[in-house]
Amino acid sequence: MSGTQYLSPLLNDPAWQALSRQLSVEARIAIFYLDELWKDERFQRDWTRLKEAYFESQREAIAELRELYRKDFRTLSRAERKRVDALMGAAQKHASCLVRQLKEYVPYPILNTTWRYLLVRACEADREAEDEDSNRRKIYAIRTENIYASCDPENFRLTEWELVRSFFSGELGELRLGIYCHDRGARAHESFVAFGSKTPFFVPNTCAPLPSESKQDYLKRIKRDLEHEVKLLAEPCSHRQPLILPRFLNKLKQLGYEFHNPRNAIPAILALAGDYYEKCDAERRNQVSNRSDATLCFYAKVVYQHKVKGLTHWKEIAGEIMPEGEDLEDWTDRVRKALPVAYELLGLPFEQKGENSENHL
Repeated sequence: MSGTQYLSPLLNDPAWQALSRQLSVEARIAIFYLDELWKDERFQRDWTRLKEAYFESQREAIAELRELYRKDFRTLSRAERKRVDALMGAAQKHASCLVRQLKEYVPYPILNTTWRYLLVRACEADREAEDEDSNRRKIYAIRTENIYASCDPENFRLTEWELVRSFFSGELGELRLGIYCHDRGARAHESFVAFGSKTPFFVPNTCAPLPSESKQDYLKRIKRDLEHEVKLLAEPCSHRQPLILPRFLNKLKQLGYEFHNPRNAIPAILALAGDYYEKCDAERRNQVSNRSDATLCFYAKVVYQHKVKGLTHWKEIAGEIMPEGEDLEDWTDRVRKALPVAYELLGLPFEQKGENSENHL
């Protein structure tokens, strides 16, 4: 094998190439590690056992919870709402307790998305395949700040979903989506807090630049939502109201520019948004990591071979992951240097086993 072909098909996947730019180092290596675990017999046995244990022990509670969720939440009595909260709390606690059994070799980002997977499946009524796709699309839309793709899906086509849909399909895809969403949500909040001192009073939270979002993508996102809001204004019977336009139009009015046709204001609004992005650029640069996806994939494979497969010699691990024709001693040295760093990025404890020999951990 040559290049990075020995690492992971994800590296050449257009969906992953688009998504990875939006994620932290910790989330990216967790997804690579999850992909290694997904092919492992031990993890599949543990995964199946946890699901069966969870749904068996929670059978009656899940049935009651699903029945309550089929109702219009606004019509529930106070007692029914309290019952929902109690059932949800118990379901979450039980899922967390079960998933902690994996903590020996599964890092927190994967544990977190695993118990959330169990909880979501417990709370939802039976879904058809197309409903699952729609549900994932909505979750993705929310976490990428596509506000109208989530609240007005019938009139808002989420074009990028076509690119990433297959990456988030199936059980593995749902776990990937959990890691992605948790990371995006956390980093978007951190981003807004970091840029808070530079946030103009007229900018809603949803207009804050996202982590690793380019200026071009940022302005494209803002323009997309503005154009949709113009359409909402043209529908006097619409129950949805614009969220962004009023604030920007008010600011432009204060600056001496008044637009009777909101569509004509979009170029001026984008200029203001572009200026805001530039003010946030210095903080954004501080968030960029120089670790490539290929490096993180290599790290994930190294930890998997050591932690899950139980290989205790650097040379053994190197022999398992290096491409044919490469120098074994060189790869042994790479493994030796990579292991402690990789363990730290995954948040797993690194224990040096055995004798302190040249090729033994």
